[in-house]
Amino acid sequence: MTYRLSNLNAELHAGDIGTEIIVTIYDITETDGVLDQDTPLNLTGLTVTVLLCGQDGTVERSTEVVGLVADGTVKAVTQSGDLVAGELKIRAKVVSNGGTWYTAAVATQVQSVS
Repeated sequence: MTYRLSNLNAELHAGDIGTEIIVTIYDITETDGVLDQDTPLNLTGLTVTVLLCGQDGTVERSTEVVGLVADGTVKAVTQSGDLVAGELKIRAKVVSNGGTWYTAAVATQVQSVS
């Protein structure tokens, strides 16, 4: 299985707590040689966590579904120490009865507040 995340359209700041990171997970499939990357992953029966991979290591945050499960959108909320100035890579971990998969990472910058 191959998944991708939507682009993150938010400005993140170092030290922010309670920031909602909302992403949509897309299921990448190929049919008759045609690649489909625009179908949201149906989250029914899946457990999804968001991984925040920064300069201080990786933290895993639980998520909640935003909207309908068929829309593939989840929200994670940052906690103390999650956001450190510099590059941050965000990816999702998708767990089902059939196994565990990871999306490709989406990179963004966490802005310094000083």
